[in-house]
Amino acid sequence: MEQIDIAVLGIGKMGATHVSAAKASPYVRKIYGYENLATQRATERGRELGIETNR
Repeated sequence: MEQIDIAVLGIGKMGATHVSAAKASPYVRKIYGYENLATQRATERGRELGIETNR
């Protein structure tokens, strides 16, 4: 089975829902999160969700 990497644009409440769904999929290898402003909050949110974010 081939796996893909995905990006979630906006990692607020709805973004967290998308991350959760992607984590449950056997087709997703890696998840990246993107926030419009690369801030400390984006980094913290990425840690909370267990994904890499733009820094």
